Amino acid sequence: MLDDYRLLICRHMDVRIKHMLLTTKVSLVLLFLAVFILIYAVISYMKYRWVVFEHPVDVTKNKRYEVKFCSQLNAPHELTLEAERALDSSELNSRLGIKPLRRETCTKYSEALAIEWVIYEEGATLASGSSGDTTSGFWGKKAGKLLHIFTTKKGKNYTLVASVTAPDPVLAVTNPALKVAVGRVEHKSAYVYSSLCIFTAYLLAAIAAVTWLFGFIYNWLT
Repeated sequence: MLDDYRLLICRHMDVRIKHMLLTTKVSLVLLFLAVFILIYAVISYMKYRWVVFEHPVDVTKNKRYEVKFCSQLNAPHELTLEAERALDSSELNSRLGIKPLRRETCTKYSEALAIEWVIYEEGATLASGSSGDTTSGFWGKKAGKLLHIFTTKKGKNYTLVASVTAPDPVLAVTNPALKVAVGRVEHKSAYVYSSLCIFTAYLLAAIAAVTWLFGFIYNWLT
């Protein structure tokens, strides 16, 4: 009788150990997947330079600038003129040549700054224009003007040549800069994809923790 009882206890312990090992293995597999997905999400987002460059522009005098870069993506890129919001919004809009929501707010000031620009792809002209060609603007931490959208090819070399042909010293306090960045749609898509991967990784890690905890509690109660 005593031997039967010991045998029953041993079998029960064996079942508990096997159950705990199973839940531990499942938890470790889920945790490994979570870590793998998390690393993949971070690497896939961080491997690209979403802001290719941001080059300060001296708007107090005529000056020529030249910036070279190699494209990492086959994707649309945006050339913008950005400025800190150190002036009244209506004045800043007017001086940058951004079309305001209400035309009457722009009657006191005029667009004096003029920047001529050319984008070269492997030495050949890809696009050219002037800061006065567009009136499309954007607002956030900084105000800015969209000058042009151009599509690059991965591995190709590009050069932006920009010249201030008509200065506007008043804008100097806003620290203007020419910026080239991957298009906002492409950037947003990559950001959303990486965010979903990170969320999935956190969810798998939570499931792994719950699975292990459930196995631990089950063994403790039985």
